[in-house]
Amino acid sequence: MFTKKITTLILAGSTLLIFSVTLLLADSDGKTDIILAHPITIYPGSVREISTDQTIRLTKDRFEQVRTYYEANKDSRDILEPFQQENENGMHVVFHQMIKGAEQTLVEVTFTAQLENTNFHDALGELQAQMAMGRHSGDELQELKAKYNDLHRAYFRQVDDGEGGTIDEGKMIYKKAYNEAHPEKQSTNSASQQAAGKATAQDLRKQMQAMKARGDLAGIMQLAHQANISPGQTSEGAAALSAMNQDTWDLWVNCLEDMRQVAYWTRLQYHGNAIGQ
Repeated sequence: MFTKKITTLILAGSTLLIFSVTLLLADSDGKTDIILAHPITIYPGSVREISTDQTIRLTKDRFEQVRTYYEANKDSRDILEPFQQENENGMHVVFHQMIKGAEQTLVEVTFTAQLENTNFHDALGELQAQMAMGRHSGDELQELKAKYNDLHRAYFRQVDDGEGGTIDEGKMIYKKAYNEAHPEKQSTNSASQQAAGKATAQDLRKQMQAMKARGDLAGIMQLAHQANISPGQTSEGAAALSAMNQDTWDLWVNCLEDMRQVAYWTRLQYHGNAIGQ
């Protein structure tokens, strides 16, 4: 016996259906058996993760909402089968059918969500550094963490990166804010100037980052003063100091909110691959 798999997209009015078919062709007796899964409705309100692929989609609804939807809309022969992979919690909607006394199965849709963990988004790390330097309070930080603490577990669409490729939309927003907060990373100095100041600037950043982690505001101020009066101060070092001395709190709050607006919490993949054969 051998198989032939067919997946067809059908537009019925405004509803897109994925019609999954697996043909089981018996070459021993000339008979043909067909597993014909019922049409699957695209999850309401979901969007394409990649503009060119209709079968991989994202929704702002949470994992449990998607599970509830498929529990309510599944065929009597569908079974929801949970799984975990790496850092994701997942569910398969699997169509079951008996063919010649043997059960055949067809995975119709798989949906996943990122598992909870103790990490947080790098943008919150930037706010934590601002708090450590005494510019904002711990209460302000905790309020924002409560709102954005799960942002690192979101899915994002792939969008045009402006260079002929694509980029995760969340990363694009973060990258823009990072470049604005750390202009020293975008230095336009000549190669010789960059080489001359690289060691000093890197050492300066490392010292300040260590002090930020300890909350040593006095040490940071003293280091900044010493660097500013140093006759060997480089333009790259000055840029690093300037970035350290900026209050970028509002920049990062806006970054977090912009990412939140385009974040999705559950990823769905529709397919017609037969399993268990």
